[in-house]
Amino acid sequence: MIYIIFKFIADNYLSIFSLLCLLFIAFGDKRLGLQERRFVAFFVVSIALLCLNDYIDYTIGHIPHSQYWWIRSIASTICYIIRPIILFAELHLVGNLSKRLYIIAFILLAFNTFIFATSFWTQWTFIINSDNIFIRGPLGLLSHIIAIFFMTILIISILKNIMT
Repeated sequence: MIYIIFKFIADNYLSIFSLLCLLFIAFGDKRLGLQERRFVAFFVVSIALLCLNDYIDYTIGHIPHSQYWWIRSIASTICYIIRPIILFAELHLVGNLSKRLYIIAFILLAFNTFIFATSFWTQWTFIINSDNIFIRGPLGLLSHIIAIFFMTILIISILKNIMT
């Protein structure tokens, strides 16, 4: 067990160091308000979950005919849901969104969450079969497309803030 913890730290030391720096900034900088601290704490937890998910996916994904394929399916589902949520939180943090665009982004986020949360039964987005092989479904790229849309809006919002 201790070996697994040390291996996880060794494999993810840069991400862990970044998370520690973010925590230090969030709770050490008195200029940040409560809402900004909550956002930083949300980003820290989200990035930590993504690191843990990558570790689970890599570890279990390299075991052929694994009996733990269902853990990998759940971890992948969480990952596909969390990534657009992080970008949506950044959009909310940057602001400057019209109400209509904010509602569209929220609907896309809710749709993505619903589709991936039901993928374990519907297999619309992906399936990891009992042989531990990842097979992308017809809506498998939905999370990526929504993330690209959110990143485009985020970049435009940041550029507008810089220009004004």
